[in-house]
Amino acid sequence: MRRHPFLFFLSSVFCLLSSAIFGFTSDDLHRVTRVIDGDTIEVEGGQWVRYIGLDTPELRKKKNGHWIYHPQPYAQEAKALNEKWVGGKKVHLEYDAQRFDRYGRLLAYVYVGDLFVNREMIRKGYARLLNIPPDVQHADDFWEALREAKKHHRGMWR
Repeated sequence: MRRHPFLFFLSSVFCLLSSAIFGFTSDDLHRVTRVIDGDTIEVEGGQWVRYIGLDTPELRKKKNGHWIYHPQPYAQEAKALNEKWVGGKKVHLEYDAQRFDRYGRLLAYVYVGDLFVNREMIRKGYARLLNIPPDVQHADDFWEALREAKKHHRGMWR
């Protein structure tokens, strides 16, 4: 079998350019191994991913130094919706200015196919806005999703 170093070189250049132009690589595709709650997932390799731009109600609270199950209103619904959308699936992660939060979680915008999970969680009424600069790339989309959720009395805005 004859090797074609020039073709290998061209394909390598193409891959590098496409990742630079489109802003993602195959490394940005991850299988979800566990849904922690409405705004946090775990992907293969054990890395936790925190959704940028939103905050869902909490399932647990800290009491006497220990975490106990004590769901806030709509916390279970937010987790169930997140599980339905991303559980066991491959997700595309898009990053903003900061890659990690102070707890070591990866910060990302999460997509399953064409579904923009961060925005949809807000639009369905199961998340509040949590825009923390400098990670505000989709802030306008999120504000519009929140207005729609409130207008149509969805989720926590009933």
